[in-house]
Amino acid sequence: MMNIDGILFKDGFLYKAVSMKSISSQNIHPTFDELEQPRENGAVLSTLHSNRKKGHFMKGWVEKVEEEIVHIIPEMKEVAKTLAINEKELYKYFEPGNHVKVLSGTQEGATGMVVKVEQHVLIILSDVTKEHIRVFADDVVESSEVTYSITRIRAYEDPRFSSF
Repeated sequence: MMNIDGILFKDGFLYKAVSMKSISSQNIHPTFDELEQPRENGAVLSTLHSNRKKGHFMKGWVEKVEEEIVHIIPEMKEVAKTLAINEKELYKYFEPGNHVKVLSGTQEGATGMVVKVEQHVLIILSDVTKEHIRVFADDVVESSEVTYSITRIRAYEDPRFSSF
């Protein structure tokens, strides 16, 4: 920690005490690096994560969305009517093996298979790069769509493989 004229700095960051009421965290989409750096202040990180806009509801189980209330069609036959649940109480559920598409964030458009679930974060094996990518579950939907990489470019097509 470095003190310059009463201003505190640590690892290039300015440290300043502020009221949580003075911080607006609506519509903030921090990257994983930003979330992992200031580990000492878990309160800010949990507030940022809890205020993330949930969304990307797709037809199927979701019948309709009215402001913050989501009307869900239950799979249980014993429950005949839809369930009205506050959007903040809903979380997406994924399991390893699910195929997904990223709808927003830095990996938008990527598709792949879920290989690991860590709370609200998914580790996905990318269809294109075959590398693991980390995404927020809020930014993902189940999808059968597969993204392919370009395997040849017209001007550089190898004639040995033109019969494929």
